[in-house]
Amino acid sequence: MQFEIIENDVWGNEKDGYFVNQSFHTDRFIELSENELFNDDTSLKRKVKKAFCIKPGIHLKHIDVDGDPDFALHVNVKSYPLGELVPVNQ
Repeated sequence: MQFEIIENDVWGNEKDGYFVNQSFHTDRFIELSENELFNDDTSLKRKVKKAFCIKPGIHLKHIDVDGDPDFALHVNVKSYPLGELVPVNQ
């Protein structure tokens, strides 16, 4: 499945919590297989890390990808709402 990468403009901090102020379409896309979506969490996180240009020092265990691939996958890093992956209708 192909997903568009949506990035968030986020306000707040770790102590008080985060708030998504605005989301932006990036016109960048990522291809994820059904195996990655449902069975291979490590491969999924590696691809997401590369697609969102997450710093090399951030370990995969700090990246959370959740949601329904038919609607949107939410990407968080250490509870920071980095963005979403939205499926592209083909």
